[in-house]
Amino acid sequence: MKALRPLLVFLSALACAGIAHAVNFNGTYTENFDSMGTAGTTPPSGWSVYGAFTGSSTTWTSTIPASGVAGGTQTTALTAATAFTATSNTNGFNYALSSATSDRSLGSSPTTGPGVALQLSLTNTSGAAINTLQVSYDIRRFTAAASANELPGYWLYYSLDNGATWTNVAAVNPTITNVPNTTGVTVIAPATITLGNAWANNATLLLRWMDDNSQQTSPDQVMGLDNVTVSTPASIAGSQALLFNGNRYVTMGAATSTLGASSLTLECWFKRTGAGTSTTTGTGGVTNAIPLVTKGRGEADGSNVDCNYFLGIDATTNKLCADFEAQAGVSGITAGQNYPILGNTAIQNDTWYHVAVS
Repeated sequence: MKALRPLLVFLSALACAGIAHAVNFNGTYTENFDSMGTAGTTPPSGWSVYGAFTGSSTTWTSTIPASGVAGGTQTTALTAATAFTATSNTNGFNYALSSATSDRSLGSSPTTGPGVALQLSLTNTSGAAINTLQVSYDIRRFTAAASANELPGYWLYYSLDNGATWTNVAAVNPTITNVPNTTGVTVIAPATITLGNAWANNATLLLRWMDDNSQQTSPDQVMGLDNVTVSTPASIAGSQALLFNGNRYVTMGAATSTLGASSLTLECWFKRTGAGTSTTTGTGGVTNAIPLVTKGRGEADGSNVDCNYFLGIDATTNKLCADFEAQAGVSGITAGQNYPILGNTAIQNDTWYHVAVS
């Protein structure tokens, strides 16, 4: 089952060598790069690519020093591709798999120089200074290199002085363990960044994801950045929330037969921030809904993969919906029969709701 996928917006400005159009940051931002389209040559607002750093493929070998992150030359355009043979010391790429061309990512395939940077520029418009952020993203591994790269994945840095100095976010430094030399996706779970100084209201924050040009092989393992989320974590204990960006969910573990419940209530607090990915609960049930609290989905009817219960948002009307399937052995009803229900109130984005169904 796919979880609610938020769509939000993030911001920053750039200094010195060219300024990327910044995006306002009001507490949460996400970007999945799909807006670039199958032939787009421009990154989303707030994003830019930097290359032509001083050095060569042997400049960064065991680490990427913060002093080496500064500078670079801003690219003028991206190359849209579903093949991963081209390289560039200056430009970025609008990548996708040929089997899923609408699922885009902002990519890099450095050569000649030490590496390439993907930069996000943010402006704090929250109305208050920010001291802590949470950042998560996916690293899409499009190829496997002939030899594993010495510095796989993207190394993340931030700057609060328009790029004069940079600080490494060590908590998300990749390794060959979590970014292996294989094709696939590495999900970087939300990491907390305690900023060295407060990010003042209306001030600029820059984030740079650095891709090392490996000395082992050319081309390197080709990668792309996807499903980026930046948010301000809840600061009050008991008032925190989980952010579901991409195909993420929380599991309660394996089902158990020891509860013996003949009735139950599904309940949650949620704030919708994007369209989400819909599913069904099977024949006679909910046909197009984004899940909130569920056990199963419409995989098959009349079997052990029936949808058991479902609380979600109807994707057509944006109203709450629910479905309970009948269990075997209950008099007067047919086992596996669906009992869907639709609410009356349309759910608005960026608003907290406390919902329940029994």
